[in-house]
Formats: sequence, C-alpha cells, structure tokens
Amino acid sequence: MARFTILEHDHPHLHWDLLLETAGERVPTWRLPCPPGGLEVPPKQIPAPLGTGSCTTTTQVQPGRGEVPFRMPVERIADHRRLYLDYEGPVSANRGIVRIWDTGLYIPLVCEENYWEVRLEGSRVRGFVALSRQETAEKEWIFTMMAEKSGSLWERDVPKKCE
Repeated sequence: MARFTILEHDHPHLHWDLLLETAGERVPTWRLPCPPGGLEVPPKQIPAPLGTGSCTTTTQVQPGRGEVPFRMPVERIADHRRLYLDYEGPVSANRGIVRIWDTGLYIPLVCEENYWEVRLEGSRVRGFVALSRQETAEKEWIFTMMAEKSGSLWERDVPKKCE
C-alpha cells in the first residue's frame, strides 16, 4: 500500500489537496473544493474554486451512514513534491499555509492517465474513491467517494499496482 495525504490549504482560497504517493519524486495531486464527505466545513465558508459559486456536490453522504456516493468536481493540479505528504506549515512564495487534514494508506485499484480508483484508509476518510477526467477539459475531474460502511462501488478482488 502507498500513502495518501489530504492537505487543508488556505491559498488562494480555502481548499483541500489530495496527494497520492507513487514511485516518483512528485505525487499526483487534485484540488478539492470541500473535504471528502463535505461534512466538516459549512458551504458558506468555502469560496468557489471551479467557478461553481459554492462547494457544490451531487449527493451528500449522511453522517454515519454512507449510503450514497459523494460526488464533486475537482481540479487536477501540478504534481506536488513528495515532502508534502508529511508537511505542515507555510508554502514558499507567500502561497498560504497547509495543514494535514487526513493521512493514511491507500490501495491502488486502477491507475490510468484519465481514471483512478483507490481505497483510502485514513483516520477521517475510509472508503473507495474514483477520480475521472472530464472529456471537456484536461484539468477538470470528478471525485466520487463511497464510504466504507456501505461497501464497494467496484467489484475488484486483486488491486493493480500504480507506479
């Protein structure tokens, strides 16, 4: 299993960065407008990162239930340096401060150029996540999460290694 980290980042607006460790020195990163599940931060406090006007999701996971997938638009951003998997503090060039919101291990299920499936096992987030690139724009992706309590969105027995 590889490591994942979700960083809370306050610049240029409040958002969360999902980092997935791979074999290289840089790690694939996605900017999330809400924390996974969207349950901990009231939407009025979250500016619109993708021009949506708010922290918009397709469905909301009920606290403690996880019956429905949680979906939201996310942005694929520049790969981050590996050190950010463990880093908290100021970002160079006055680009705000990052704090670790969650960290843990992930099981890679599918890792393709335009589609990733992983199982996250962190202290706050546990479940299956799919990241799929939209055909309309290179940086626009959809984040879909199924909480562990409800079971898998995908029927996969043997994970593939992502490198």
